[in-house]
Amino acid sequence: MTKDLRNITLKSDRLRLRPVTLDDADWIAVRSNDYDIAKMTLSIPYPQTRANVLRFIHEWVSQAQAGTDYIFSIFNTQPCGLIGLNDTVNGTAEIGYWLSRKSWGHGLATEAVKTIADFGFETLKLKQITAGHFIDNAASARVLEKTGFHYTGEICNLVSTARKSTVQCKQMVLKRAPWREQATH
Repeated sequence: MTKDLRNITLKSDRLRLRPVTLDDADWIAVRSNDYDIAKMTLSIPYPQTRANVLRFIHEWVSQAQAGTDYIFSIFNTQPCGLIGLNDTVNGTAEIGYWLSRKSWGHGLATEAVKTIADFGFETLKLKQITAGHFIDNAASARVLEKTGFHYTGEICNLVSTARKSTVQCKQMVLKRAPWREQATH
């Protein structure tokens, strides 16, 4: 299912999510150039550079045009992070996100995950959304649990670009039926 990302803006009580553009490169490079953020992601390098960010944005735009990935910039009073649904094929997608350090501890990640899950189930008609968090990322585990994700029991080993090492990753899933029930309460 191909969607024109230029016309999609998602809103919640405190957040606005809009498609990533090349104009976002500077703030993304600055805010993601933090080892404590990068080490909890699969693909953010540390140190981060504007050139890396531009390369990623070009890839994301291409994937968005193909209708497989939906990557959004997260705005509160200012830009504060990225969130996306990746590999949206066969009724499933994987969620990924990060927030700048100044945005931690205010419930913004939970709100962003809920907002994009609503988009995935309502607009993209996904059957399930998967997620993973590194075993030492308790904050992300709490965010995913609060938004209805459940552990699958699977733990895999993934290479963290920033850490330059393999890290255990706990896998989680949010299925459409439980989300629908949760969304109506």
